[in-house]
Amino acid sequence: MTCALSLSRLAANARALLSMAKGKPLYFVIKSNAYGHGLGAVLPTLLSEGAHRFAVASVKEALAFLSLLPQSLPVGRAAPRPVLLLLSPTEDISPLVAHPAFPLAEVRPSLSSLEQAHALLARLSAAKREGLAAPLPLTCEVKLETGLHRLGVSDTGELLSLFATPSLAIKGVYSHLGSADLPDSPRTALQYRAFSRFASLLPKGAPLTLHLSASAAFLQRGFLGLDGARVGLLLYGVSPFSPFGGARHPYSPLPAPFLPVKRLSARVLRIVEVPRGESVGYGDAPLLASTRVAVLDVGYAHGLPPTASSSGALVTLGGRPVPLCGSVCMEKSFANIGALPVKVGDEAIIYGEKGGSTEALAAACGISPHALLASGADAAPDGFF
Repeated sequence: MTCALSLSRLAANARALLSMAKGKPLYFVIKSNAYGHGLGAVLPTLLSEGAHRFAVASVKEALAFLSLLPQSLPVGRAAPRPVLLLLSPTEDISPLVAHPAFPLAEVRPSLSSLEQAHALLARLSAAKREGLAAPLPLTCEVKLETGLHRLGVSDTGELLSLFATPSLAIKGVYSHLGSADLPDSPRTALQYRAFSRFASLLPKGAPLTLHLSASAAFLQRGFLGLDGARVGLLLYGVSPFSPFGGARHPYSPLPAPFLPVKRLSARVLRIVEVPRGESVGYGDAPLLASTRVAVLDVGYAHGLPPTASSSGALVTLGGRPVPLCGSVCMEKSFANIGALPVKVGDEAIIYGEKGGSTEALAAACGISPHALLASGADAAPDGFF
């Protein structure tokens, strides 16, 4: 099994996105270890391409970001101070403030309620009394609830109270779209109208970044008339239009010029003829016909979903798509190769290349590409791209 990361493709995808943004703020989402690609390799590459806005989900991820900054900041040219948006900071951010690299970035906690804001400010005030150089007023952004029903301010009075809090320096307001990957869903328009109603109440002339688009909306509709956007799947070279659209909206191929950044492949360990009536791997699911099976050195520990073999998922072997069969084991899986001239040692592409589509595998398994990418083995930079 090999999990490889192409830094050259990552860089090219980042350049394409920055070009599409035409100078407008663009947050590169690097949460969950950069979607399973490896933050330690991804962040320096993005910084070298001129990216300077990022988004993570937790204080732990923000600490990892800060720890990479001193060795990752571009050298020999002027660069803006990196901005880090904490998408769901339900934790105490005091460890961030205490980090020696904290001054290198503008860390913006995301506030989802007035109560959360007060709790955060109380912690920072206490830290300041203890001698910590706590940042007050606190630079932050506000998350709005517009119809995803996850986190966010949903009351206009609460929103105005946040802006009236002198200890807060609010630099951005944003929300998440729930159905942007479905082109004909009315939900996107409803959420946009809800966001616009909130935006109309904001202080006039305030230096705010308003952002609603993520990868799917950004690809279809740009910034939706707002100031900024956030991109995740597109950065990593995966189509954002899959797989939750169902039969009406099957996954869509990745548009040019983007290329997949992460590639999972396996090697054939053994080829065996399994008689009709026998089962392959764990469980009791007798084959309906005698089958020629290739044993692969990849399993769910490496990020191959356990449902892949029962859902009709395909992998590419010998340049042709072949179905998985039997059960997906922790470190092994099985492919029905029929009469293909496959031999021990041949490579099977699980996902990450044309003919081994990340989107197609995720769709077949009934999961999102995010879940597929973020699970399994760590990618080795430029393994064999």
